[in-house]
Amino acid sequence: MSAFEVFNSHPLSTLRKEVSESNKTLGVIHSYKKGMTKPKLIDLMVVHKKRFKHIKMRVKPPPKPRAKRAAKPKTVAQILGVDKPKRAPTAWNKHVAKFRKENPSIKGAAVMSAAKATYKK
Repeated sequence: MSAFEVFNSHPLSTLRKEVSESNKTLGVIHSYKKGMTKPKLIDLMVVHKKRFKHIKMRVKPPPKPRAKRAAKPKTVAQILGVDKPKRAPTAWNKHVAKFRKENPSIKGAAVMSAAKATYKK
């Protein structure tokens, strides 16, 4: 495996820590800056790969199994099988339904604008 692949397997924060530790112990890498992006930092580390021989390929841990959510407790009305009473349709809803039956050729948003023109409050 190449050094590039090994370094690329680690997150940017880990790579920054490694470079800063090597700067403290082995001397400063003058081209290193704190705001470097990951590709630039990896290129820099590949140039100085003798300093980073101790870094191994990162193995991602397997994902943890997620716990299933508990079912919501049923309400008394659901247990008894009682449904909520439906609201009575408003005058506008009745008008739009009647308008759709009378004018089946008008479809989409045009129904609402045409029904609005004929609606009397």
